[in-house]
Amino acid sequence: MFLNKTTVITSDLEYGYPVFCTTIIAFSAFNKIVSLISIPALVGTDPCTWRNLIVSGIHGLIAGIWGCLCLLLYPELIEDQYTASNPFIYHMVVFCSGYFVYDFIDHFINGKSLQQWEVTLHHIACIAIFWHNWHTRTFIGYSCIALLTEGNSFFLHSRKLLRICKIGYESILYRVCVVLNFVTFILFRVLPIMIVFHGCYVTYYRHPNLFVVSMTTLCTVIVAVVNSVLLWRLCKTDIIIPYYRRVKTRDIKQQLENNNSKKID
Repeated sequence: MFLNKTTVITSDLEYGYPVFCTTIIAFSAFNKIVSLISIPALVGTDPCTWRNLIVSGIHGLIAGIWGCLCLLLYPELIEDQYTASNPFIYHMVVFCSGYFVYDFIDHFINGKSLQQWEVTLHHIACIAIFWHNWHTRTFIGYSCIALLTEGNSFFLHSRKLLRICKIGYESILYRVCVVLNFVTFILFRVLPIMIVFHGCYVTYYRHPNLFVVSMTTLCTVIVAVVNSVLLWRLCKTDIIIPYYRRVKTRDIKQQLENNNSKKID
């Protein structure tokens, strides 16, 4: 059963900021550990990208499992996203907020902020709304459901690691990763955003703070736009381009067979 709102306010506030700061320090330390590991010779990328993919992938795996456990252990979360909260759910939001701050700083230090503008925009939106939510102990349910998107991030980063390791679309491992990527994209990105939209607009009368509702809606729109761009890139890279390559290869093969046939005649 969920703890009531008063209990959450008095118990979670004591640990919110320590967990937030510890998360930033922990991921920074993990980044340093990863930097000590030699990059495989076949990897054609810079060390910063390699480290970022590994660290982000680990965060996506942790957040994805944590978010699924929140829904499995507390299915009431779907029905009451506004007041529903407890330490387990609350600290997931704090943990992910700390990671977003770490990753934003890491991108800035390594000069990736403008190059990967969609990631920067996503982090700014997430940091703003999630920090406000766990600091004020409101909209925790919305935050938890929205953070299910990180479950798909594990497969996104795994896919990119396979690509920079020269494991192409012809590989069974890569194809399995692509399928899981699209499946989790729908389950962990599209559906959660729809649930948050539904909660913001259909049950708007339950949310007295118009500013917070507006901020939540704005951040949800930003995340939806970023997800649309991401989905297009995935479709282009993993569906459209491989399809045209197969068609082109088939046409070339057919043309060679026709030429050989003419020579024999």
